[in-house]
Amino acid sequence: MKTSLSARWPQRAGHWMMSPGNGRSMTSNESTFAGYIFAPRLDPRCPGHSRLEVFLRAEPTQEHFDPEYVRLTLVPEFSGNPMPEITEIGYPWPSLKPLAWAIGPIDIVDRKGSKVEGFGFGGSLQAATNSSQTHLVLDSAAPILELVGPGAFANDLTEEVEVLLAELSAQAGMRLSELEIELAKADPLALYLASLMSIRRKLSGIDRKGPPPYQQLIRKIDAALMLARELGHNPELAPSFSMLTKAIEDGD
Repeated sequence: MKTSLSARWPQRAGHWMMSPGNGRSMTSNESTFAGYIFAPRLDPRCPGHSRLEVFLRAEPTQEHFDPEYVRLTLVPEFSGNPMPEITEIGYPWPSLKPLAWAIGPIDIVDRKGSKVEGFGFGGSLQAATNSSQTHLVLDSAAPILELVGPGAFANDLTEEVEVLLAELSAQAGMRLSELEIELAKADPLALYLASLMSIRRKLSGIDRKGPPPYQQLIRKIDAALMLARELGHNPELAPSFSMLTKAIEDGD
């Protein structure tokens, strides 16, 4: 029997890793020189950022990376559709009440086809449009990952999370789209912590003589978990992905 996970997961919470300089909006002068910006990280052990801002302009500046649209997955109850929908947001986008986005890739694409890739665990989306641009602000209670290249913690973590999602979908006998509906109801921070714990358990069998890339990933995950504890979170209380699979199959 399939059941909703909403009762088993904390609902959407506050910001992750917020500091006085984090999560602020850019000034008009700053936005002139950048098409997007990730808020600074408070601690190098954090794999991502609490906020992503993107500026979609009516006319490209031709001076830097000029985003044309952002592609991400909107959450059903906010998008008005029966299931999460991959949406491309470009200029002009209506200035509406905050939307919500779901766990998955975040792509920023410019007019020449170049792409900045990211990944997130869900959060809120706000848009403000005027005659010259649409300003998008993505916030999350979990780190928003910027995928900068092979070997980076954000890239390795994203790959492992995508494997976990595929395994969870197969074990639960659900299509990935069905799983996305359930995970869209969960708190992004709970998803992030569950991901870290599940990946760490999976890698626990690798001894000290294991492949160096895995040893490096283990160290980074351990550091991220330690940071979470220092911030007052308890990763050990986050449901494992195997527990989530059982919840979906067995029901309440």
